[in-house]
Amino acid sequence: MYVVLLMVEQNSYRYNPLGYPLGYFRVQVEFAFRWSELSRDSFSDSLLSKTALYRRLTGIPYEADEIAELWFEVIKYTDESRDLQTLSQLLFDLYKQQPHSSYENSKELFQESGGYGTFSYTYLLGVEREDGLDSIKIHFFDLHRSNKTGLDSSMLLERKNDLQRMFTDIKKVHPNARQVIGASWLYNKKIYKDIFPEEFINTLIRLVPDGLAGIPNSIPSSFFLGNSLWGQFINHFGWMNTSRQRLFEKNMRSATSIDELVFCFPMQPLIAKSDINVFYKNVDNEQLWIPNS
Repeated sequence: MYVVLLMVEQNSYRYNPLGYPLGYFRVQVEFAFRWSELSRDSFSDSLLSKTALYRRLTGIPYEADEIAELWFEVIKYTDESRDLQTLSQLLFDLYKQQPHSSYENSKELFQESGGYGTFSYTYLLGVEREDGLDSIKIHFFDLHRSNKTGLDSSMLLERKNDLQRMFTDIKKVHPNARQVIGASWLYNKKIYKDIFPEEFINTLIRLVPDGLAGIPNSIPSSFFLGNSLWGQFINHFGWMNTSRQRLFEKNMRSATSIDELVFCFPMQPLIAKSDINVFYKNVDNEQLWIPNS
């Protein structure tokens, strides 16, 4: 029987010194367990392929053909304990032992990797993509754990400057790039959409997992593996967004199929794709993007 866990997390810090709180692990453990109940997947496989926990624990993206040694400890935990609360705590304790669990360490790594304020990118080679287009994948990391988030309305101009600086460099470094991609729950927020060119935002469609491609206005994607989905449960202090968490729990309890379970998230991830020249127009004119109305 699905066990509902109490998500109240006591803390003695206003701002979480860790990258993620215990509740972040709990909601994903619960989701993986619920997925295994409604599908033919094992619980351990669901933890690996339907959550971002592999990345949080190992510090590297999940690759099916190369599993980090640390993950085998996780499998051992799942074999020894089917109590979700105990398992969540074990995984959280394991996470706290990793150097990248510190928020400040993660922030420094982001900045050292070539971040532009709150933005960074990955260059995707066309030869490795179905569409054959060299592409820029946009990433967002909120550097602000304070009363004012990196997406505060007063910081809109700064975020636009971050993005413009990034694409000024991309044009010089990656002349073969043809496409820009953004995929995140953040595209549900007006302030985030206002950072980008309107032509880019107008391409937004719903992002759904592989196997559910029949849903209208969506494209298939393995979207469970990162914060483009799970980041919605973290607030700007680094603790849980409890209102979204409660809604998520309620929706998970009532889900009777995998399709319903996929849509239990309070904010569904969206994806935008456009020609890169949409971004270069403003770089060439040395102008910022005009906010969307």
